[in-house]
Amino acid sequence: MEILLLRTVFFVFSGAQLKVFRKKVGRGLFSFTKFLFVLGLFCFLLSGYAAAQHTISGSITEGGSALVGVTLIGLPNSPILTDATGFYTDTVTDGWTGTVIPDLTGYTFTPGSTDYTNVTADFLDQDYTASVSVQFTESGSIGDEGDSPVILEISL
Repeated sequence: MEILLLRTVFFVFSGAQLKVFRKKVGRGLFSFTKFLFVLGLFCFLLSGYAAAQHTISGSITEGGSALVGVTLIGLPNSPILTDATGFYTDTVTDGWTGTVIPDLTGYTFTPGSTDYTNVTADFLDQDYTASVSVQFTESGSIGDEGDSPVILEISL
């Protein structure tokens, strides 16, 4: 019975350098086959290591029309803004948890926020409806005592 002596090459990444090591294998073809199996298994496991990505997307409208420039706060790749069609999209990693809040000065949104817990699938059509938000503050007085009241009319 003859035993073949083969040299096996090991590659090791160290920082930005690739180091090559040679090791003498004493059991011939069996050890080389075993090495290839382990290397193949390692590559297979490593290929599945990259975290899955999922999409969160939707549209924001006001009165049935697209609302441009709404910021979606809380998504991982912020700032995310709605485009000319009112559409937004972002990707999150598998297992992502967070709260998304639409924001644009002068508007309120329904729903006001959306909670996501342990995301493991795409969330499409995550739509929001906007309405104009008007705030008034009163400060001081107009005219002298005894003057006629001032009438303020506002149209939107």
